[in-house]
Amino acid sequence: MKRGKAIGPCTPAPRGPARPSRGLLAGALLLSLLAACRDAPSTMVVFSRDDPWSFAQADMAKAGLPVVIRGRIGNGSDGQFEAAVVDAIRRAMTWTAKPDVRWVKRAPPQSVRIIVGFGGSAGGPGACADETDGASAPAETVATLTMLLCAGDERIAEVAGRFGRPARADEPRFAALIRQATSDLFAR
Repeated sequence: MKRGKAIGPCTPAPRGPARPSRGLLAGALLLSLLAACRDAPSTMVVFSRDDPWSFAQADMAKAGLPVVIRGRIGNGSDGQFEAAVVDAIRRAMTWTAKPDVRWVKRAPPQSVRIIVGFGGSAGGPGACADETDGASAPAETVATLTMLLCAGDERIAEVAGRFGRPARADEPRFAALIRQATSDLFAR
């Protein structure tokens, strides 16, 4: 019985000039995309009650929604870093005509507020009861972010975020992560 020629992945490539195969090019493209994805910021909802926006809406309409920042990136002038964080939060709130958010060093404990922590300085079930003012020494870069929506001591929602590699406050991906975390925090 005469055997036929093997067909499939074991078939030897025809002889001739060497050219990159389509599979090799596709593999190289996929690897470069994966490397870019590792560098991109990402978020994950850690905890959320139904419709967190309903908790913040009334307070924002009355007096604005306070933002407490724990931890700091870089050594910019006082207020510059905080203004960048609040601006990114404000820009993310596309679902409301006038997103009134403002940075405060310490919010009244009974208030509805957003807490933003950098480098592991916020988060967890008891984070809303903690009244730390975030006056820790600033880091040049940071790799993690935690954003909470609190009503008094109660955690309404929490989002964890990370940068693929540590980020500085003046990088576009820094603002992108804050905007994404804000959107996730108030997701319905």
